[in-house]
Order: sequence, then structure tokens, then C-alpha cells
Amino acid sequence: MFKKLYVPLCVSFICFSCSIDYGRLKQEGEKRPNIVFKEINVDRYENASPNLLLFCNRLEMYSKDKIWVGNRLEFKQLEKGKREEEFTGKAILVLIDEQKEEYYLGKSVEFVSIKDKLTIKAPSLYWLKKEKLLTSTKDDEVSIEKKDEMSIKGRGFIANTASKEFEMQSQIEGVIDTRSEEEKTQEVKN
Repeated sequence: MFKKLYVPLCVSFICFSCSIDYGRLKQEGEKRPNIVFKEINVDRYENASPNLLLFCNRLEMYSKDKIWVGNRLEFKQLEKGKREEEFTGKAILVLIDEQKEEYYLGKSVEFVSIKDKLTIKAPSLYWLKKEKLLTSTKDDEVSIEKKDEMSIKGRGFIANTASKEFEMQSQIEGVIDTRSEEEKTQEVKN
């Protein structure tokens, strides 16, 4: 009987022996950020010219794990050598795993490609940088709009960010204008 009690008592001692009280933490052992930024603006420069402007309401950094967690993120990517917006985005929640190069954006996500006149909206998206994939869960509805060309929505979104090809796996609906530019111009004249 002594052997049976020894393991649970030893585990209990290890789990509850920490004397530090972190206040709001729900569980012992829950990680705390190394750095917390509040209401921050970050500008990234390349060749003395800004190429990314980022705002975040709160950004936590967990240095040991190379994890970043933030809320109310907005960003603007600028065209190289110019101050014109090329790409914008926003999300209420962001989780970045630098080691794995994986990014989670959630609770209302929007990306806009200014040059391509393309807008993507979703409840949440995952970007796997190494694989060059942008995906949603199979149940989240994603909408994609390209000005004067298409407006579609569906579930189970997956896109190859290198080739700019995408697919949706279920409940797809919308409109795609397949007319050529010449046909569109002719219609406007008539």
C-alpha cells in the first residue's frame, strides 16, 4: 500500500510546491509572457524604406518558445520602394509560432490585396509558411471577392499562397464573371 500512495503524493508535491502566486492564472504551470506590448505600432524597414506597418492592441511574447500572441492586429504591407499599400489585413486574435513558421488568425479575419482587388474574409485562418498554405477549418465559411470578377463563399478553404490558387470543399455559392475584358467593355458601351 505504501508504494501505491507514494507516486500520487510525489506528483502532488511537485505540482503544488510552487510558492509564486500569479494571481489571474487559471492553472499552476500556465505560461506567462516574457514581454507584453500594449497599443503598439511597429514599422519594419527594408533599405531605409518602410515595407510593413503593424498595429496591435496587445502583443505578448513568449521568448523561450518563440511564440507571439496578440489581439486586435492590423497591418499594411507597402509596395517595395513606394509608400503605396499593397496588402492589408486585420484579425481580432493572432498566434504566431516562429519556430514552426505557423500563424493562426482568428475571431474575424480580413485580407485585402490592393493590386489584385481581392478580399478574403473568414472567422479564422491558418497560414503554414513553409508549405505556402492558407487554410480555414472545414466548417468555417470563407468569402472571397475580386472586384468586377467574382464573389464566392464556401467552407473548407485552402489556398497555395505561391501559385495564388485556391479551392473550397463544401457549400460553395456565388458568382464568377467569365467574360473577357473586351466583352465587359462592349457591354458598358451598349
